[in-house]
Amino acid sequence: MDYFLTIRLLPTCLKRFQYSEGLAEIGFYGRGVGGDEDYKGWRYNEQFFIQALFVSIFMDTARRKEIEEMPVDIEMRTDMLTSLIIANTEKDTVNVKTVSGVKYEPMIDKEIRNNLVDAFVAGKDSTASTCCCITYDICKHPNLKQKIISEILTLSSPKKSYLISDDLLKLKFCESIIKEASV
Repeated sequence: MDYFLTIRLLPTCLKRFQYSEGLAEIGFYGRGVGGDEDYKGWRYNEQFFIQALFVSIFMDTARRKEIEEMPVDIEMRTDMLTSLIIANTEKDTVNVKTVSGVKYEPMIDKEIRNNLVDAFVAGKDSTASTCCCITYDICKHPNLKQKIISEILTLSSPKKSYLISDDLLKLKFCESIIKEASV
């Protein structure tokens, strides 16, 4: 908590977002954490963020303790947090993962929290990441680019300068490139 307060008191935190006509036009300038010039309101925001940061840690710990105290033979609810907590433990009746006969260790709280954040904000599987991987693969293997272009050209004609949704379903090679890049 002291670290959080120290960051908030640094002179760089006193510099708020610069004036933006676009933000002012839609009513966002001067509001929220990034643009609030009312320093008295910062105390409330500060307390809110401190609580938000520590409540999640308390909730994870409380749920883990609840699961650990539960008998093995009792069926648990199947929410994401519970699934991550019990993964690769004696309470994981569905899928204990092993590699070459060695059992994976259960995740620690920090790993669980990171997985939850990834799931909620699509951190690893976002469209941007997939597009980057596709671009990388095409640049690394120029023959892929030619195959993609050839496949698209087989569906086009002089009378039609665009593809329709039915045409997109026929692009099997393009689909395989996308699926491979998004793995």
